[in-house]
Amino acid sequence: MSANNSRRLGESVLGQSRFGTIDQLLATFVRFLGAGALGFVSDAGIFFSLTQLLHQPPILSRCLASAVAIVVTWSINRRYTFLDSEKLSAGVEFLRYFAASLVGAGANLLAFAALKPFDEAYFHIPAYLAGTGAALIGNFILYRTLVFRRVE
Repeated sequence: MSANNSRRLGESVLGQSRFGTIDQLLATFVRFLGAGALGFVSDAGIFFSLTQLLHQPPILSRCLASAVAIVVTWSINRRYTFLDSEKLSAGVEFLRYFAASLVGAGANLLAFAALKPFDEAYFHIPAYLAGTGAALIGNFILYRTLVFRRVE
């Protein structure tokens, strides 16, 4: 499919795309996954250090680890992931990112809290992964539409 004929996702009635071509969307999503992987490593390292080594409560540990991961992923996403986005001041962009991240963190924490009572024998790994999965797609959509709006 040529660049002129590429399908567009999120096409509006006016024919404008929120996400660009499928190729552009996939490239952005792959970079988003890379940023998320680095955020995941920082998040997991902090969470499991706090709960397993320092014996801190899982919910508190989850909140602290998530806060650090938000800063890590914002830094990466603003520089490497959303290359075709409008440029905002770092402060405004971070506030939008943080607000959007709170929605994802809420989904993450709800899924985690729902499973936590049932997975202590597994060091809360299933609850942790379920929360991470719940936030992944929602965060991508929120970041692309509210924080890093695509410039045509």
